[in-house]
Amino acid sequence: MNFHRRISIARYRYGEQLWGIGLSAPAFILMILLMLGPIALTMLLSLTDWQLGMGNFSWIGLKNYESAVNDPIFWKSLFNTSVYVAVVMTGSIGLGLLLALMINQLSFGKGFYRTLFFLPVMASLVAMTIVWEFLLHPEFGLINQLLTALGGTPNNWLRDEDWALAALCVIGIWHQAGFNMVLFIAGLTAIPKFLLNP
Repeated sequence: MNFHRRISIARYRYGEQLWGIGLSAPAFILMILLMLGPIALTMLLSLTDWQLGMGNFSWIGLKNYESAVNDPIFWKSLFNTSVYVAVVMTGSIGLGLLLALMINQLSFGKGFYRTLFFLPVMASLVAMTIVWEFLLHPEFGLINQLLTALGGTPNNWLRDEDWALAALCVIGIWHQAGFNMVLFIAGLTAIPKFLLNP
């Protein structure tokens, strides 16, 4: 290969790289503006005494972080958040895999069950909140009525310190399992049939 041929190939590859950068630049800029920009602004505001509605603010450094570290409510909320994330993540992935395996074994009705279990993912947050508030209501909620019929005692699920986090974890698993189910079904359908049924 002569020298001029190598230069033309190098120019072609360089032009392709420039085209790739140019075509991906709008998405990259949008990602910076919509994702990294608010994160950076929030970090800067955390170093000030600004509150919502204030017209001006003062620079206070790490005082907000010092007060958070010394606040026992912060550590309690951090613990509850960690438990919620761990339980909902593992529970929704496990339930999603179980649902995907069960639906994948069906000979008919796959579309119906996929839609049925994916509905919570598509439901609006407001509608989902209202439904669960009615289900968990301490006086006329369906779950308390079932407990009473079975001889149990009704509970105020969302206001009881012992049960509020568990109730929220169940709601989170119910909401996220359908999305994980769809991902697992997509993965299972890509596996050749002879590997699934040797």
